Amino acid sequence: MIGVAAVSAGALAGFGALAYIAPTLRRPVWAWRARRLCRERNALAITFTGGPCPVLLPELLSVLGAHRARATFYLRGEDAGAHPDLVRELVSAGHEAGSCGRRGTRPFRAGPIAAFRDVRQGAEMIGSLVTSGSAPRYRPPTGTVSLPAALAARLEASPVDWWTTDARALLARKGATAENVAEAALAQGGAIVQLPGASPSGGAEGLRESVPRITELLCEGAVQTGLDLVTVGQALSEHGL
Repeated sequence: MIGVAAVSAGALAGFGALAYIAPTLRRPVWAWRARRLCRERNALAITFTGGPCPVLLPELLSVLGAHRARATFYLRGEDAGAHPDLVRELVSAGHEAGSCGRRGTRPFRAGPIAAFRDVRQGAEMIGSLVTSGSAPRYRPPTGTVSLPAALAARLEASPVDWWTTDARALLARKGATAENVAEAALAQGGAIVQLPGASPSGGAEGLRESVPRITELLCEGAVQTGLDLVTVGQALSEHGL
């Protein structure tokens, strides 16, 4: 009987652990669907995770504006609250403001309550600055979503977004250049590209030159290859993502 109880307890614990990480298991399917939709409509969605950074954001808005391009910014709630004028400026320029949480907490490093609150408070803080009439889209900063974080996003009616091309990771590789990062993203023939909107510490160290340059190359490449520069909402919302 003790052995049966131990097996049952182990199975229950395993099921609980699987349920806790289940939302992250959607990521490959989401990426496959998003990639297919972007290719079908020849769409390129440039996105930024983190910020708004008062050093980096004005440069990004200048580059995007010069190419009449729209982008999606997944902002940290606390940073947005500290720079509300920047949020309003990017929205007034036609860009989409989403959330990556209040502090961009990593769900599996935080407890379930902290992860839940981070997502919900981030959505509320961004929503208070944006009058779009719809809940801000949510992007998990590292791509992992726990069950409490997913539940918070659902309660806020915030779609959970990932990416199909992680230019942030490509940029971190040894020997990476803005040119080869942009080339890899454009080679997808339609994609949702993730770029850093701020450094991990919230500033623009090491990003002030590379990120605007990659953004410029993506905009130029999109024009040359016939890709439409759209927000994530424009690319996906009509298709249930």
